[in-house]
Amino acid sequence: SDGVFIKSSKFPVIGEDIRVKFVLPKDLGILELTGTVKWKRWTLKKGSTESLGFGIKFTFDVPSHKAIMEAYCTYLKNKQIIQVTKRLMEEFFNRRNPVI
Repeated sequence: SDGVFIKSSKFPVIGEDIRVKFVLPKDLGILELTGTVKWKRWTLKKGSTESLGFGIKFTFDVPSHKAIMEAYCTYLKNKQIIQVTKRLMEEFFNRRNPVI
């Protein structure tokens, strides 16, 4: 991913560089990236389900950090797919630990 949306009620200035830390799974440590604030959502339309916050684009000062971030995003997507699949199977079998 080249950027991220950060939920917040405090807003940095567009164009400002900020540091973002990601806690990686297991004992892999922390990935710290620099990003530039590109936009902000400081108000919502009535009935909106969106969140207040701002979007940043990573600068990837260290080239290997882009590959680490892409692997981390893949991990998160796969984790979400596994959780959804498990929930669907539980609903289908109407129990917690289905025997297949």
